[in-house]
Amino acid sequence: MQSTTSPGVIHRLTRRLKTAGIASTLLAAAATAQAGLVGLSSGRPGALYQINSSTGVASGAVTVSGVDTSLVGLEYLGGKFYASDVFGSGGLLFGTVDPVTGTYTGINNQNVSANWHGLAGNESAQLLYTIDINNNNSLTSITTAGVVSVIGQTSPSISGRGMAYDDTNGILYATSDANQLFRVDTTTALATLIGDLGFSGNVVGLAYDEDAQSLFANAGNAGSSALYTLNVTTGAGTLVGLNGPLATSEFALDGLAWVPNAQVPEPSALALVGLALAGLGLGGFFGPRLGD
Repeated sequence: MQSTTSPGVIHRLTRRLKTAGIASTLLAAAATAQAGLVGLSSGRPGALYQINSSTGVASGAVTVSGVDTSLVGLEYLGGKFYASDVFGSGGLLFGTVDPVTGTYTGINNQNVSANWHGLAGNESAQLLYTIDINNNNSLTSITTAGVVSVIGQTSPSISGRGMAYDDTNGILYATSDANQLFRVDTTTALATLIGDLGFSGNVVGLAYDEDAQSLFANAGNAGSSALYTLNVTTGAGTLVGLNGPLATSEFALDGLAWVPNAQVPEPSALALVGLALAGLGLGGFFGPRLGD
């Protein structure tokens, strides 16, 4: 059925939205309106990027603000981006990052640990997992409210610098310092070797694409990193492509998260959001690009 909405009605709608002060709500909706990979670069400042899962190219940087950043882990859970090892926020090293403004909000002090290098999210349980390097490489769970529980030391001991969770099959993946891929039991912390990644890098992030059932890794060194797909049977990585020039070159992209298609609003809702944002002079998944 064709829409009978007139331009005048649309204009009045956008004006009402603006005067009602709900532009932030629309931006939040826009932030979840695109499925795909999101990368987090460490450094000062740190930044969020969209990553093209077909080419590996990172774009649309948004600087993480309000903290002396040196971020490591990134995960998308329950509609929010969580980050770990965030410095300069009153000791609250674990918290959320707004993908539109880059604003960081601290949640906890990581049990006085400065090394939660990887984050993985279990959607059904609404839990995050990390391996606490400062606590003998112990598998640890974190609620969205920030409650921390130590599950146990990983065996064999692995750092989990990259971590991802497959919600469909209930599998937690983690990488070791020896550039190997493991499956980690979320009850016992037992780590089972899958195989060598076949590439190296000082930093690595993992993300599991629930829609395509694919495991991605982003890895590299200072100023240079690339996207890979990982074979979950052998651990072997296949190069997708380089991330390209990054706004923050002190470190590579080492945090990686997947925003599922389930988070994308229906086309009608997207159209409404697009109209409202256009009327307010706003747009873009991550807001204005750096340098605009």
